[in-house]
Amino acid sequence: MLPDVKNLSKEDMALGKKLLLRFRAGQISVDEFEKETAYFAMQCGFNELRYKPSPSRPVKLMEYDRLDRDEKRQMPDRFWQDPNIINYFKQKSYVQGENAGIQWWLTELKTRFEKYGDAVNAERCGDRMGGF
Repeated sequence: MLPDVKNLSKEDMALGKKLLLRFRAGQISVDEFEKETAYFAMQCGFNELRYKPSPSRPVKLMEYDRLDRDEKRQMPDRFWQDPNIINYFKQKSYVQGENAGIQWWLTELKTRFEKYGDAVNAERCGDRMGGF
C-alpha cells in the first residue's frame, strides 16, 4: 500500500520518479533503493497506512445472527441474495484485503527501519500496527 499516485503532490511525484530513475540508471543499489523507498513511503503515504473499519452489518443479518441453528437452516436461499447482504460481504471482503495489505506494508517498513537502525520510524510503524 504505497501512496496512491493520484494523491501525490507534483513535488512528491517528481521525487519518486527521480528515485526510480537513479535506480534504473544503476546510481544506487537495491539496498539503497529499498531504504529510500521506505523513507519515501513514510513521507508521502504513511497517513494512508491506517486500519479501515469493517462496514456495518445490515439489520437483516443481525436478526439472522440471533436465530437458533434450526431457524438458520430453514432460511431460504433468497435471503442470501438480498442486495444489501451481498454488498455488505463484498465491502467486508474489500476492507479485509485492504487491511491485510496495510498491515503487510507496516510490517515491511518496520523491518526495514530496524535494519537501518532507525528506531524512531520503526516505532512509528509498530505503534500504527497496534490498531490491527
